[in-house]
Amino acid sequence: GDGARRSLSWLGRTLGLEAAALGRLVASFPPVVGLEPARLAASHAFLASEAGEAAAVAALVRYPQLLSVSVEANLRPTADYLRSLGVDVGRVVRSHAITLDLSLEANLKPTVSFLQREGVEELGRVLSSQPSLLSLSTQSSLAPKCDFLRSLGMAPLGPLLTQYPAVLTLSLEANLRPTALALAEAGVLSPPDPTLRPRHLAASLERRIKPRLALCAALGVTPSLGAVTTD
Repeated sequence: GDGARRSLSWLGRTLGLEAAALGRLVASFPPVVGLEPARLAASHAFLASEAGEAAAVAALVRYPQLLSVSVEANLRPTADYLRSLGVDVGRVVRSHAITLDLSLEANLKPTVSFLQREGVEELGRVLSSQPSLLSLSTQSSLAPKCDFLRSLGMAPLGPLLTQYPAVLTLSLEANLRPTALALAEAGVLSPPDPTLRPRHLAASLERRIKPRLALCAALGVTPSLGAVTTD
């Protein structure tokens, strides 16, 4: 109908999308064609005011569902809450804009409370650099990771997470546990190890740790933890 044509015209013109790219956007979020141009423009204008035109366009192409989110009921209150913590909202829009679609009460506030209980400080800096943390479940993701890190000897955990929050974005089963296991089997890590740091576990197991362990084994030497992970 005419409404859908107007919406598609606005999307193509404002987001600078050719027909094929516009088709992919609609396929990824079909309800967008039912939104009035005024609604689309409100979300676009808000994101542009926070992060600039180019970042707003990139965010909407990547997360078109943001076009359906109410500015006054959702986007603005969420941005204001993040700003109250010291978070750089423009940076969030540029790196992980879908954060703004998270529920304040069900997602953001419980995650922030969890991080504070774990002793994480400088939340503004931490969440500006790793906004995807706010998308993770405290119960099924963040808490098991923190328990695992503590079991390896990282305590107190809060200062270590403040220094290197990216470790919490890694998968427990695909990254953290296999890396710790490989280091332990090679005799490099013997938990609980108070010298273990998050950055040691964030090193690539396949590209860095395993090749270095293999080299050390060939030379008949037992390397230090830092030598196979970060140095």
